[in-house]
Amino acid sequence: MDRVKTSVISILLGLAFAYLSIAIIGYAAAIPISEQVLKPLMQLSSTFAFALINFFTSGIPLAIVYCFFAVILNFLYAGHFKLKFSLLALPFFLLHFGLLVISSHENLFTLLVNIPQYITVFLAVLWVQKSKLIGNKA
Repeated sequence: MDRVKTSVISILLGLAFAYLSIAIIGYAAAIPISEQVLKPLMQLSSTFAFALINFFTSGIPLAIVYCFFAVILNFLYAGHFKLKFSLLALPFFLLHFGLLVISSHENLFTLLVNIPQYITVFLAVLWVQKSKLIGNKA
């Protein structure tokens, strides 16, 4: 019964994280990037330039917010049930991969630019599950 309760709380917190991620990505899109930063990167590749900027403006903040939610979840339900951290990220990935599938058939650029933020959150999920600071409280 404790695992069911932990799973439900994980998914509810995951829904809050998915909802908050929309606002984070929206604010990240509104950050002005100067031409001095963007122009040298655009000479290499415009896709690489926008992907790198997306990584710093939305990927890292999303990973930080995920870790914050993981700490809250671990504070509420400490234990060795590590599936709770995957369930925390599940609503985020379902929402964003659904949006990605809808928009990626139109443009490969959208897919390539958004992949770094998803990889960053995925790496945060892996780090939290392997971490002795968050995931392995007895």
